[in-house]
Amino acid sequence: MKKVKGLLLVPLLSAGLLLLTPYNEHSVEAKVYWDGVELKPGQIGRLTILKQTPLYKLDASKKVFVRNLKPGQKFRIYAFKPGMLGIGGGYYVDRDSRVKYETPSKAKLAQVKEEQELLKAGLQKYSGEWFTSKDKSRPGVGAIIKFTSPNKAKVQLYGIWWSMPDGSNARQSLSNPVTVTFNKNGVGEFWFIEDRAGNKGHATLILKDNKVTLEVSYPDYLPENEFLDSYIYEGTNKLYYKVGQPEFMEVIN
Repeated sequence: MKKVKGLLLVPLLSAGLLLLTPYNEHSVEAKVYWDGVELKPGQIGRLTILKQTPLYKLDASKKVFVRNLKPGQKFRIYAFKPGMLGIGGGYYVDRDSRVKYETPSKAKLAQVKEEQELLKAGLQKYSGEWFTSKDKSRPGVGAIIKFTSPNKAKVQLYGIWWSMPDGSNARQSLSNPVTVTFNKNGVGEFWFIEDRAGNKGHATLILKDNKVTLEVSYPDYLPENEFLDSYIYEGTNKLYYKVGQPEFMEVIN
């Protein structure tokens, strides 16, 4: 058998008019939230205007007046300068009693950084049905992976434990669907129940180099495994083939 190896401050100039966009407190589809509002990459704080305060554009070290900001407006903070807070695009306000400045926790900032690393990892490309051979009707082990966010996927394992020589009349065992959280290295661990034999197994999925590795074990101390008869094979299984898109893999002898 062959194997296989919220919104940023955006300045817009139109007919000499500068438009500033405060952030929306009800933004949706945010990755990381801070008091209900999306915390953006590069954001180091938030600003609430308490009293009318001037907005400046920096020209070298010179402050150029742009317009007045109104009480109640809120902006994300992206930079500090002595006595000033940067709200993006080279625009600043004075850091004084006319504004309220707040910073997120270190844990929140770390969470944003992790989200960016996960996006760079591109784990969503592993969504699909993976198996140990190009023909999923033959005996082997598979995983159905469907990412719902940069690091979370719905996973269901299956084992085809018997079939006719031509692949017909295949016997299949499925695990219960599980939501799995993956780290930035593409590793996710979870427990599952096998429907045909009723065994309880522990699985680790490793998504790396356009290949999927599935590690399965059935701990003998669990009562579900007293009379172990596993159909989703125990051990380390290399899932080289993405069903429906075999060209995704580099085939080697």
